[in-house]
Amino acid sequence: MVRCRDHTTVLGLDRTLAGAALLVPVYRLGTLCALTALLLLPAIGWGAIQGRVYNGTTGNFVPRVPVTLIEIGGAQGMAPVDEVYTSPDGSFAFDRELGGSDERPVHGMLRVEFEGVSYSRIIAPGAPTDDVRVTVYSVAEGEELKPRVHGLLLEPREGEILINEFFSFSNETQPPRTFRDPDRGAVRFYLGKEARPSLQVRTTGPAGMPLQGAVSDTSEEDVYAVDFALKPGENHIELTYRVPHTDGGSFRGRVLYDGLATNLVVPPGVTVEGEGLVSLGEHPEIKTAIFQIPPAREFEISISGQGRMRRSGPAGAPDSPEVEVAPAPVAQELTWVLAITGAILAIGFFRLFGSKMPSASPGGDPQIGTDGAVAKDRRGPARKAAKSGRRKR
Repeated sequence: MVRCRDHTTVLGLDRTLAGAALLVPVYRLGTLCALTALLLLPAIGWGAIQGRVYNGTTGNFVPRVPVTLIEIGGAQGMAPVDEVYTSPDGSFAFDRELGGSDERPVHGMLRVEFEGVSYSRIIAPGAPTDDVRVTVYSVAEGEELKPRVHGLLLEPREGEILINEFFSFSNETQPPRTFRDPDRGAVRFYLGKEARPSLQVRTTGPAGMPLQGAVSDTSEEDVYAVDFALKPGENHIELTYRVPHTDGGSFRGRVLYDGLATNLVVPPGVTVEGEGLVSLGEHPEIKTAIFQIPPAREFEISISGQGRMRRSGPAGAPDSPEVEVAPAPVAQELTWVLAITGAILAIGFFRLFGSKMPSASPGGDPQIGTDGAVAKDRRGPARKAAKSGRRKR
C-alpha cells in the first residue's frame, strides 16, 4: 500500500493528470482493473492446473507448444517451476501445486510461446484451475500496423528538454492477429545523436504490463526501431530521452509515417510557437497546454520557459512530495502489482494524447486532427506555427 501526502500517483505523475486522461469511456480499463483486483485477493490453496491453448485467429486449439508455469511471490520471487508441451488436442496439465499462505501469498502465471511471441495468463489463488484457457494469435506475415497516435510531452529544464515520445497502436484486425517483424520493428523513429545515450524505451501491451523495449539500428542514419509484438487490443511504446536546449531555442522533429499528426503537451510555464500549430485547448485542472502538429515528415517549434510535470522523488528533493510507503501484506513479495497498477495509469495518460480536447477558441482479454484555431501564445497573440511431453526445470 502506498500512502501519499499529496496527489501523486505510483507513476509519479499528478493524480489530476491521470484523471484528465480519462477522456474516453472508463470501461476500456476494466480488464486492467480486474487484473489488479485479482492479484490482491487473499492467498488460499491451489489445485493442479490444467487447460488448453487456443488460437484466437483460427479458432483451433494449438498442439505441441511449450507452456511454462511461473510461481510469483514464492521463495524465489518470480521463477519458472515447470514446463510441459500441449497434447495434440491443445491440452496441458501440471501435476504439481503451488504453495502459498496468508503470510506469503503465491500467484501463478502461465506463459506460452507461439510463433515467436510470448502470451501470458495470470491465475489468482482461489480462481478455477481445472480448465484454464490461454489464448494466442497467429502472426500477420509481411504486414505492418501503423501507429494511431503520436504524442510528445516536452519538459524544458535548465540546459535541456526532457522528452517523452509516445506511439499508440490499436490492433483491431479481424480475425485478430499479432503484428511482429523483428527486422523492421513495431515502430521506427528518428533520434539525434545527442539524445541516443539517454534513450530509454518502455512497451505496454493489452495486458497492461510495462516492459523494457529493445532498440536496434536501421540502415538509415539516426533512425532506430523497437522490436515489439503488437497483439490484438491497445499497444503503446514510450521513448524517453534528453536533448540540449537554450531558452527560446528550437526543437526539430521527424515523423516517419505519412498522414500521422503529432499531439504536443507542455506543462504550465512553457510556451511554444510553430508554423501550423493547432490548439486543442488547455486542461482546466492540470493546466497543460495541448497542441497538434499537422501531418508532416519534419517540423520545427520554438520553446520558451521552463516547466515540469509533478513527479515523486527522494524525500526532501526539490519539487518532490513527501511520500510514506507502507507495504501491505500482499505487496511485500509482489512489488510488481504496483507496476501493473502504474500501467493502468500510464495507459490513461496515453489517452490524453489520443483524445479530443475542447478548442481554446471557436473553430482484450484478461490474459493478458482535431480542427481548432491557430494556437496562441499563453501571454499574447503569436502564431504557433515439437513433441508432447514434460520438461522440468
